[in-house]
Amino acid sequence: MKPAAHLIASIRGSLPGPTLIIVGGIHGNEPAGVLAADRVWLRMKKRRAVLRGEVLLLRGNTRALEQRVRYINADLNRQWTAENLRAAELERGTPEVSELLEQRELLTVIREAIDRARGEIYFVDLHTTSAHGQPFATVGDTLRNRRFALTFPVTIVLGLEEQIDGTLLEYVNNLGAITMGFEAGQHEDITSVDHHEALIWNATASTGNFRRADLPELDQSQSLLKRVSGGMKVVEVRHRHTIAPEDRFKMEPGFKNFRPCGAGRCWHKIVRARSKPARRG
Repeated sequence: MKPAAHLIASIRGSLPGPTLIIVGGIHGNEPAGVLAADRVWLRMKKRRAVLRGEVLLLRGNTRALEQRVRYINADLNRQWTAENLRAAELERGTPEVSELLEQRELLTVIREAIDRARGEIYFVDLHTTSAHGQPFATVGDTLRNRRFALTFPVTIVLGLEEQIDGTLLEYVNNLGAITMGFEAGQHEDITSVDHHEALIWNATASTGNFRRADLPELDQSQSLLKRVSGGMKVVEVRHRHTIAPEDRFKMEPGFKNFRPCGAGRCWHKIVRARSKPARRG
C-alpha cells in the first residue's frame, strides 16, 4: 500500500482557516471511525464554498483494518516513540513489522497536512472499546486541549493519556497540534458509528472549519452526544492499577463506566481475590 491508502478524503475550503485531521481505525478491529468518515465526507465536499481551511479524514492501520484485527505485528498506537519513529523513517523497502510501514505512510500524510496548514491544527483520534460503555473523550491535559474538549457535550477524561506511552495523540500533540481522543462505544455496535459521525460534525464547528449556520447536522449531533454520554463533565485518572495474575481478578456483571462508587467498594474484588490462597496441582 501507499500513503494514499490512508486517505479517505481531503476537503479544502475556499476560505483560509484551521486544519482538522481525523483518524479512524488506528486499531484494525475498530472500524467505526472509518465508517463514520465515509458517511460524512461527500456532504462536506459539497459545502467547500463555505468551508474554512481543510478537513482531512484518514484510515489508521489499513492492513489490520482489512483483516479486522487489532494489529498485524505490533500495536500501532504504541509505536510513536522516538526509537520507533527513527526506525520507520530509516527503513528501506518493506519492513518486517507491518506497523512500521503503516507508521511511515501515516507520517507522510500527516506531515504533509501540517506543512500546508495556514492556521491552527486540530487532531482527533477515533476509537471504540471491547465492552459496552458510555462514550467519552480523552485529552492530554494542556489548556489548549482542554478548551477544545470542553466544546463537546461529552464526559472528558484527564490523565488517561499520561498512563500510555507511544500514542499517536501524544506524538501529534508534541508537534504543536490541539488534540483529543474519542471512545464511541463498542467495536461492532452500529451506534458507535453514529456517535463518531456526531463527533465529527461537532468537531468541524468547534474548530471553526464550518460556521454553525452551515451545519444542519449540528443540533442533532450535539443532542445525541449529550444523551449517550450524560452531558459534559470532567473526570481525572489519579491512579491506574495494572491487574496481575496473582490478583485473580474477575469482573462482576452489571458495572458501567463512570459509575459512582463509595470508598473501598471499587477495590473489594481485588482485595478479596488476593486474600484467597493460590490453587495447587
